[in-house]
Amino acid sequence: RLSQPMCTRAGGSGINTSTHLCSLINNFGISDDTSFKVNFQTVINENDEYGKLLASHAKSHGFTLLNRRVSDFPSCFFGTGEEAMMSSGGGKSSGHCAVIVAKGGRSFMTHLGCLEDFRGSHIMNESMMNDLQHVHVSGYFNIPGFWDGELKSKLAEIKKTNKEITLSLV
Repeated sequence: RLSQPMCTRAGGSGINTSTHLCSLINNFGISDDTSFKVNFQTVINENDEYGKLLASHAKSHGFTLLNRRVSDFPSCFFGTGEEAMMSSGGGKSSGHCAVIVAKGGRSFMTHLGCLEDFRGSHIMNESMMNDLQHVHVSGYFNIPGFWDGELKSKLAEIKKTNKEITLSLV
């Protein structure tokens, strides 16, 4: 039995990293420099409660959430040339994870939702690559569209376009 009610919070490696990086930029006096911007690229269904929670979190913490979801909703189609399978309910839900914390350990139960359709090729467009200083990729082992060399190819393309960029992967 739970000792308290469950609550929903924005979280996960990618959004946590974006939140903390934005906080570091803003709290160490470099927020006036426009070259420091945090963009969080992910895949959400902006019409469901989980997607709305993540979008609201990004807005309140001062970073941009770039929704790379492929769908028939005009607001989130970014020209990737692919179509996601749409259910009669208006599309796949945003991915979410239940985290069970007990006796110092954590267990995770993950629902990928529309994040399952995210592919390495969906990351960034060419116009963004020259302005980047760092790319952090999280969730690699949870996102099948990053496997089989697709993410590796995209990161090599980014590095070729911008030799000064640093990369991290978790």
